Amino acid sequence: MAASILSPVESKSCAPGLGRIAKNGGYLLFSGQIARLLTFLQAVMLIRYLGPEKYGALTLALAVPAMFAFMTEMGLNSVMVRVIAREKDREAQIFEEILPVKLLCSLLFVFVVLSSASRSSQY
Repeated sequence: MAASILSPVESKSCAPGLGRIAKNGGYLLFSGQIARLLTFLQAVMLIRYLGPEKYGALTLALAVPAMFAFMTEMGLNSVMVRVIAREKDREAQIFEEILPVKLLCSLLFVFVVLSSASRSSQY
């Protein structure tokens, strides 16, 4: 009786691919939790190794560029994907038009980060 409950014929009653989606979702959830745990352990070990002052300086050095990183993106990636999805035949032309804008934004980002770093070193 127990073998008939677990038979492959019985499992086909649910929607096709649903079990695969659930399994992949479980893997994704599990891997996300493992990544969070490893990130936490890495932070704890780094704090113990560097000490509070050096870890604070490292955190500040990573946070300042992260605050300005949005300037390099400015939604251009999502716009590019949307336009290319509509006009697949102009993919290369669209990419060539957006690339200089992204490079200009990146240069502006580097300038802002370097100028803020030079000002913060005065204090």
